[in-house]
Amino acid sequence: MLRRLGFQQLEVELDRVPPWDRARLFGIDAISGKRVVLIELEVGKTTLGESHVLFVNWLSLRNPRAHFSTLRPQLPGQEVPGLGLAREMTQLLALMAKRLRLDGVAFRPSWFHMAWAARHEARFVDAKRQGRFLALQRDMAKVPLLIATRSLAEGRVRLNGEPYKWEPDEMVRYADERAPKDEDEVSAERDRCHFEITAGGS
Repeated sequence: MLRRLGFQQLEVELDRVPPWDRARLFGIDAISGKRVVLIELEVGKTTLGESHVLFVNWLSLRNPRAHFSTLRPQLPGQEVPGLGLAREMTQLLALMAKRLRLDGVAFRPSWFHMAWAARHEARFVDAKRQGRFLALQRDMAKVPLLIATRSLAEGRVRLNGEPYKWEPDEMVRYADERAPKDEDEVSAERDRCHFEITAGGS
């Protein structure tokens, strides 16, 4: 696929950025001849609560040849469009965790749209944080994702009337199906929280 996008001479470099292991995939842009980073990944093993997980400290999927447009708008945190390989990378990380005999894959979503994309497979470790995220999904259900995530990034969202700042806490995709032990706490926080978008910044 990367070659179809116009990148040649693909090379992988492995090193460490303590305490993380880093992997980078480079390619040569067929038009400009420049060597560019296409994928960058920083991972390490850690413990969250009772779970031993593969923690993704950083993941970047970049297509420097692509351009943002109305059909492919720029999301908060993006410098260039992505490669369209998020699903494949998710599967690869899950396989890595399985081979390391870990309980799952954890990450810290920097933006709402990142957590939203993982909402069906992952949950926040903290029960109250998960409850607030569920409330945010509920209250933004009729808002386009682009508007919702930009509103959060721009400080235009309120929680129970007070300015709300996105909380980039740990989420985990568990390797096995497990019954949550904190559903009552999650539900109570969800019902307590009500979000709305305001016209201007906070």
